Amino acid sequence: MNGKNYLLIIAIDQYEHHPRLNNSVRDAEEVVDVLTTLYQFNADCVHRVINGEATEEGIDAKFVELIKTIEKEDNLIVYYSGHGYYREEVKEGYWVTVDGRMGKVTDYISNSNLIKYMHQIKAHHLFLMVDSCFSGALVEQIRGEGHGYAYPSRRVFTSGRIENVVDGPQGENSPFAKGVIDFLKGNMEEEVSATAMIADVSRTVRHLGKQQEPMEGRLRNSRDNGGEFYFRRKLSEEDLWNGALAKGEIEDLEEYIKVYPNGNFIADAREAIRRVRARKAWNVARRRNTLDDYEIFITHHGESEFANNARARIRQILNRQKEELEDRKKRAEHEEMVDECRMNYAAAYNKAITLLRKEKYRQAQVELRKCQHNYIPKHPNFIPTIEEIEKQIDICNRKLNFNSFLNLGKEAYRIRDYRTAITQLAQAHLLDAENQEVKRLLSAAKTAEESGRVVKIPDSKKRTNDPPPQKKQSTVEVVKGPEDRNKIVIKPSKKKVSPGVQHTGSRKKATVVLTTNTKKLEKNVNFDKKKVTVTSPSPSVKRKISDKEKREKRKVAILATIGMVLLYIFLCFLFGVF
Repeated sequence: MNGKNYLLIIAIDQYEHHPRLNNSVRDAEEVVDVLTTLYQFNADCVHRVINGEATEEGIDAKFVELIKTIEKEDNLIVYYSGHGYYREEVKEGYWVTVDGRMGKVTDYISNSNLIKYMHQIKAHHLFLMVDSCFSGALVEQIRGEGHGYAYPSRRVFTSGRIENVVDGPQGENSPFAKGVIDFLKGNMEEEVSATAMIADVSRTVRHLGKQQEPMEGRLRNSRDNGGEFYFRRKLSEEDLWNGALAKGEIEDLEEYIKVYPNGNFIADAREAIRRVRARKAWNVARRRNTLDDYEIFITHHGESEFANNARARIRQILNRQKEELEDRKKRAEHEEMVDECRMNYAAAYNKAITLLRKEKYRQAQVELRKCQHNYIPKHPNFIPTIEEIEKQIDICNRKLNFNSFLNLGKEAYRIRDYRTAITQLAQAHLLDAENQEVKRLLSAAKTAEESGRVVKIPDSKKRTNDPPPQKKQSTVEVVKGPEDRNKIVIKPSKKKVSPGVQHTGSRKKATVVLTTNTKKLEKNVNFDKKKVTVTSPSPSVKRKISDKEKREKRKVAILATIGMVLLYIFLCFLFGVF
């Protein structure tokens, strides 16, 4: 028969309402490990109900799943490890579920229900192993050795009778689980019967001196026909070694050593493990590709076949680190240069903005051109951007063009070339339509062009809120004269001032009269002072004389000259000169 071998483990350590156990889950997992490793049990045919899953509903769902899955040619081993309970009144045993309350049998799985599950499973061989207290209550009938694999069987093997059993110290196995695991690991036969295992485990538990007696039997009124289940090993020693060597995995090689500690290939297995570890360590170091990982590899596997490769990688990393250090240094220098350029760029831009506010457009344009041509091409990500620089340059150009048109218009108006004045002022007006001076000049030029006479332009500087004129200060040096102590000499501090000097007063005091081209100022000074400051108001602005007034003055001057000439001739005739 070529059916599958299924394995169901139900193990509970972490009970909610009962004392917690030490090794139930550990025991069950080790049974799974030895069966899937050494015997013909595949991992995909293993079912687990562990701790929190082992409620009454969870266990029931798993049995129902197996009832639907397992076929007649398949085999099933059920291994339970946990608390058991026995109710004396009804002579009934129970499996205690993880959430079962103390003494509430309605929360448990009864032996009666377990037997019903066993009857419904269609497996060829069904072997139930129970490691719990009072598990012997599940054994209904004891029989002898089976007749062979071809006959169906329904067999039960428990860790004790209707009694308490030992869980074992923390981190170890229970006596029952230890007997099962040791027997399966120690078996060197290609196949071994369940009967042989039951006998060996029973002897082991009794030898350990525990006050429990394992029991075995068969289920009554079931499909049992006295058959025998066999644990068949996966491979022989040579086959296991060849398979482990072909896979090249540490786990397979270690499993060979575990199964055949005195086998024929032990030395080869240890050497193969060393090579596999070196290869895996090399793969890890190569994947991480760091100096520390390669050095660790050399420390632990310096004699392996990959050691020279590791040393070469170390040299490459050191060279790369040196190059990266130089690159970082260059980048730092470049960033420093960029920062300096950014500072110069910001300074030039701020200077240009300041000049713009002062209406020094030509100088501002020079600074902005410097930003545009010296910095932006090399560093296009500088702020303000090239668009902002070009915008400010455009403002400068407009202002310069505006001033040029305005000055040309003024000059044309001054020489009475009104047509040219209108043209230039119109261009200025296009550049700055809100400028009041341009509006006044343009209006005056148009009026003069139409009327053919000079139009007086309103003075835009006269405003009621203008500040008073600032006083002008001139500093002169007062020096005692060498010949006459009552005379002083005043030397102007500026070449534009041409002072005249008068002296009044005694030897110690004098009055300084400073004559400029507009005012005559007096100030009392002492001879012991070296310098005196004379303050004068700014000269008043001369009123602009119109052409008509000039003509009238010229006419008066001509008439006065003619009158003087006629008077001279009359006097000459009068005194007989002629």
